[in-house]
Amino acid sequence: MATKQNIIDTFYRQLKITHPGASPHRKNVEQNMARAWNQILHDTFRKDLTFLDFYANDYHTQTVSQDATTKQYYVDLPVAIVQLPDKSEGVRSVEPANQNFSTPTGVRVKFIPMSDTSIKLSANLDATLADTSIVGYAVRYDKILFDQNMTAALAAAKVHLKLVVPFDVYAGTENVPIPAGKDEDLYKLTMQFMYGTIPQNQ
Repeated sequence: MATKQNIIDTFYRQLKITHPGASPHRKNVEQNMARAWNQILHDTFRKDLTFLDFYANDYHTQTVSQDATTKQYYVDLPVAIVQLPDKSEGVRSVEPANQNFSTPTGVRVKFIPMSDTSIKLSANLDATLADTSIVGYAVRYDKILFDQNMTAALAAAKVHLKLVVPFDVYAGTENVPIPAGKDEDLYKLTMQFMYGTIPQNQ
């Protein structure tokens, strides 16, 4: 697995062959590579999200807040997330920060992804019909909204998040897990975004 800086350095080496004399700013390369990365993840996992957790980063003990007007609980996303073809987008899991894996499964609180509409509809159901061990959440571009089963006690305990983040969120020294066999696709797609065509001699 290569670091983000290694990946960008390799792109520059390929660029010298395909576009001699070109010297784009690193930020420009990074932005276009981020677009290519998002598309590769989306296309790779469009039909099967089973192995996507491998590409997720952990963000522990995130603070849960409550909207002063609506009283709905939410957590601000600590970083941007990749857009993916399911309800949870780049949020691969939400867990209580005080989760203890030695606790029997039956008493654990489970967070499940829902649509915004489903959360609003469930708020109108008889509370006695709701399974309070399940907390629904809806993903927005900047936050995660929880349904009425999120309690003050759960909120106070905070949450752990597993997030699939865009390429440009990674630090230069961090390893970036490119899907198997997609390295060249990442470089070619970045080249296409920057110059409009994929060089035939790559």
